[in-house]
Amino acid sequence: MDVYSDDNLDELLTPTSVPGLRALAVYYEEDDFTRNVEALLGNFASQLDVLSLDQKVLKHLSSETIGRIQKKTLFDTTFEAILEGTPSKHVRIFVPGSAGSLDFSLSEIIELEHRLHDTRSPPSLLYLPLLPVIDTLPTVGARMLFHQLSSTCKARGVTMIDEDQPSDWALDSGISEDFWRRMKARRME
Repeated sequence: MDVYSDDNLDELLTPTSVPGLRALAVYYEEDDFTRNVEALLGNFASQLDVLSLDQKVLKHLSSETIGRIQKKTLFDTTFEAILEGTPSKHVRIFVPGSAGSLDFSLSEIIELEHRLHDTRSPPSLLYLPLLPVIDTLPTVGARMLFHQLSSTCKARGVTMIDEDQPSDWALDSGISEDFWRRMKARRME
């Protein structure tokens, strides 16, 4: 189904029109769209197992809606935005144009490690684009940086997951299979 920004999403997509919907990805930020996203997410908050959401949409949601969706939402953000801090507990760093692989410079890895080390409230799950195998990194220094990042995550209680990102968002749902599996397991507990 194609949904355009001038459509009333909360009228097109309702729990009764799609009663089996368990996963939803929302990646669009346009004024007309964001006016409807609050109602859309409010309608589906209790029905969904997992939600994947661009972190920029947070500023358009009430604290009540955020509270209802936060535990089951993977927030996508850019590397630059995570350095500014994130209130989200489940974060996926999205690298535009990366075709699913890591495209960070070593200085960005250092900055990310420092940010995770120094932040008062680190995410509990941090999804990164596929990381290179440590032993294949070109230098000892690069291998040490990745070990340091991993150690900082472990010390801060951050589970770091490297997962293939969608290389074509028009063909991929954007839902993290790992995150969905984790949310289903948590629901079963």
